[in-house]
Amino acid sequence: MTLKVHGNALSHLLIRPKATQPNRNNAFQDLPPRHHPRCPLISTTLAADCPCTRNEDAGRWKDTNHSPAGVVGFLVDQGGGCFRGNGQGNLCVGMQNPTEHLRKCLKDFAQEEESYHGDWFLWTSISCSSGGAKGQISMTL
Repeated sequence: MTLKVHGNALSHLLIRPKATQPNRNNAFQDLPPRHHPRCPLISTTLAADCPCTRNEDAGRWKDTNHSPAGVVGFLVDQGGGCFRGNGQGNLCVGMQNPTEHLRKCLKDFAQEEESYHGDWFLWTSISCSSGGAKGQISMTL
């Protein structure tokens, strides 16, 4: 299943290296520090609240507008689906019996685990569970 996005459906996920760079509407956009690729991410007690696991295979994500965690958040909000980066990478999210807690776990874990080193990186397989709810994030090249 491929999710087709038209117009500015993902415009709120734009990642800009400089906070003073205008967005598509020529309005200046300040991004929270946790979304900026040059700011370190601070670990939280996420693991205790969200039983998520990941593999050890970092996938390279190339997209000039969206971080992998931003795309995961969008896909989770849409109930799942896939999104292809405009440079490299295909991210998919699948959920069974999703709850708000599971959705939050998937979004938070992707945010905690993404990194930026010239390109974005996220593990190619992430699984989370919450009670009877299960979620899977996968990235292919």
